[in-house]
Amino acid sequence: MIPPDPDPLAARLELRHVSKRVVDVWACDRVDLTLRRGEIHALLGDHGAGKSTLGKIVCGLAKPDGGVAIWEGRRCQFFGPREARRLGIGAVLRPFALVEALTVAENLALAAGWRESLAALVARGCAVADAYSLVVQPNRPVHCLSSAERQQVEIVRWLMGSPKLLVLDEPTSGLTPQEAERLFALLLRLRSEGCTCLYITHRLAEVVAICDRATVLRGGRVVGLYEPWRVASEHLAELMVGRIPEVIDRPRADRSSDPPRLQVRDLSTDDGRPFAVSLQKIGFEVAAGEILGIAGLEGNGQAELIAALGGALPPAIAVGIAADAVQIDGTPAGQLDAGARRSLGLAVIPAERFGCGVVATLSLAGNALLTAPRAAVASVVPGFLNLRALRRRTEQILKDAQVAAPGTGVPAGSLSGSDRQRFIVGREVVRTPRVMIVASPTASIDAAAAAAVEQALIDLAAGGAAVVVLSQDLDELFSLCDRIAVIRLGRLSRARPCSGWTPTQVGTLMTAGPEQVVAVDRRVGTGHA
Repeated sequence: MIPPDPDPLAARLELRHVSKRVVDVWACDRVDLTLRRGEIHALLGDHGAGKSTLGKIVCGLAKPDGGVAIWEGRRCQFFGPREARRLGIGAVLRPFALVEALTVAENLALAAGWRESLAALVARGCAVADAYSLVVQPNRPVHCLSSAERQQVEIVRWLMGSPKLLVLDEPTSGLTPQEAERLFALLLRLRSEGCTCLYITHRLAEVVAICDRATVLRGGRVVGLYEPWRVASEHLAELMVGRIPEVIDRPRADRSSDPPRLQVRDLSTDDGRPFAVSLQKIGFEVAAGEILGIAGLEGNGQAELIAALGGALPPAIAVGIAADAVQIDGTPAGQLDAGARRSLGLAVIPAERFGCGVVATLSLAGNALLTAPRAAVASVVPGFLNLRALRRRTEQILKDAQVAAPGTGVPAGSLSGSDRQRFIVGREVVRTPRVMIVASPTASIDAAAAAAVEQALIDLAAGGAAVVVLSQDLDELFSLCDRIAVIRLGRLSRARPCSGWTPTQVGTLMTAGPEQVVAVDRRVGTGHA
């Protein structure tokens, strides 16, 4: 794509030698960035490269430790959120800046400062949404909206103020391919109207598709400024990570005739908790050596399904689950607690890494102890730990998972996000579980860590484990899995081989209404979707 040629002198925002220190690391180290009027400028880099920090500096949410800002030709002080809004700078970041307990209309009013009546503001918001082919439903509570719907509300809030510069951080995260295409069309229109878009991402295909220029960051520093359509994607990828990324070749195998290692039958929950999703007759099987993917947008029952499989549902809800609704190697486990299921060979890696995955203030050895079999760390004296054995076990996890840590006694919270995920996965893999349930295994980690995590799951399956991966990243699922099913509003579609459908078809099912799920599922199965 060759974009229109903007006036090279028409810089909207220039940042010169901007630096920002976070704890003991320079998240941004003497960064230069020029954003022109009417361009989509990519801020490209791997996880931890400093992209989000720089984006927050641009929109006033972070104050740098040094550097110069020039707005529309005038040197200015680095601004805060209020001044950024006055200048016409908006931001659609993650997590979204919406109040979930309020309605869409009330969130629009919060952004506008309640300077007009709610009815007038809603009418203006709907008019803006219609003009840009967006959909907002003023009376719906935000907690009922999908990720794409929340993003549209955020965008409408800023479009109501006619922004000059819009910052978007990983905007396609959580979107289906169809929703991403609609977002691209919107950004191209904003560009044609003179709006500048700072597009923060690590996804090369998106940069090549819609961006005019790309500033590449690595380790907090600028390593190059490029026009994406003139540069090979492989070169950009190498610039991002400092080497050519590893390509994982996942061997596919038909294991439909193998005995199932994990069986789930008519698993239903009557969940009356606020914002929770009730599961409706969930059923699937996973054989030894197989990786099953479960695709779904956030908030469609994934958290409840993981809790039901792992034995972590509240007692009042768990009591309604039949013993044979979950079977591990033929043993009914539906009425067993989490510890008993682990003793049968189940391992669970949750999406929430702090709190559920690790205890941030606890040492790595202490976190390793949380899931270690008693026999592995038991002392010859009953009731005491074998600290030497625990230290050796933790050192083995750090070595096998290639975790960068100075020792086993450092707090888990001191690790980077990528090393934290390496540790969590390594801690579970070292147990050689028979069944592994993992949520969003490579979300928000760097390419090297993602490749290591994916390889660990592939090796685990090759060793005879049944692996279930829940994710909304379709690239991840199609790369890793043998079969894929879709969860939507607490219902699960039939699982099919990856070769049996496309990401677009999966995306269609991920966003289908409750009355469409069965129909779409059947059409995909007969090859008509």
